[in-house]
Amino acid sequence: MHVHVGIGQPNLRIDVMNQQPYFLPHMLALSCSSPFWEGANTGLKSCRLTVFDGLPRTGLPPQFSSFAEYERQMGLLQSTGVVADGSSIWWDLRPSARFPTLETRIMDVCTSLDHAVSHTALTQCLLRFMHRTSRGSMRWRVYDNSLISENR
Repeated sequence: MHVHVGIGQPNLRIDVMNQQPYFLPHMLALSCSSPFWEGANTGLKSCRLTVFDGLPRTGLPPQFSSFAEYERQMGLLQSTGVVADGSSIWWDLRPSARFPTLETRIMDVCTSLDHAVSHTALTQCLLRFMHRTSRGSMRWRVYDNSLISENR
């Protein structure tokens, strides 16, 4: 399930993206609904990420110091022919290639509309919290991706 939250200022979008990964394992845990792979029970509550982890440009996003640094990274990937555009980046969280949004992509597809609305509202609230905190010259602690990966 992908949830887009509008953040018009590009550098703020990156700042919030750097803070959000702490919450991604929690968001996945709340949405788990993919225990099966090719008809077999995997024993996992969500096997989707385990399957995707074998693909390039997936998982947690790297930390960027600014939107300009993010654009340089995307430009490098495009100029070397690795990707056509940012839509070929399948991180758990990314700036949208088409809209001025931050796209949270870690959650499984919900099995009910009420759950989808709840997960969307949670995503919006978390990003709003980080946005408001950043406006007050504060930030949620940025954790190393290796620690977050253990929970993911």
